[in-house]
Amino acid sequence: MDFDEDKVSDKLDECPVKTGIWEFKGCPDTDSDGLKDNEDKCPNAAGPVKLGGCPDKDGDEIIDKDDDCPDDKGLKEFKGCPDKDEDKVIDKEDECPEIAGLPEYKGCPDRDGDGIIDKKDDCPEQMGLEENKGCPDTDEDGI
Repeated sequence: MDFDEDKVSDKLDECPVKTGIWEFKGCPDTDSDGLKDNEDKCPNAAGPVKLGGCPDKDGDEIIDKDDDCPDDKGLKEFKGCPDKDEDKVIDKEDECPEIAGLPEYKGCPDRDGDGIIDKKDDCPEQMGLEENKGCPDTDEDGI
């Protein structure tokens, strides 16, 4: 007898009321990813066995449903988001993603430490004043 008509007799069928496949003793693999549905963390979306059968579009080994940046290969410490310049500010929040900077400046550098980020600092290698666009007033005349 084969109640679910999956060509696995009820005597051998581990899932006798669900149509399955012979390889899994009559249990289903809905997404055909090589895992039985009852062992698959994502039974309706195919993914690698090593990731519990869940998809990982960007190949960073963080499953898409747990990945804040599923289309961009990233790091586990940033929930799957990339940080190209390795400044600990993820690229999608980094205003200077190609140049390492500081978190307090949204990932942009301030080489001279005057509190004015380099891309807005006319003198990025000399400490200066905000009113002078980051340049020093060496003769102290206010200009």
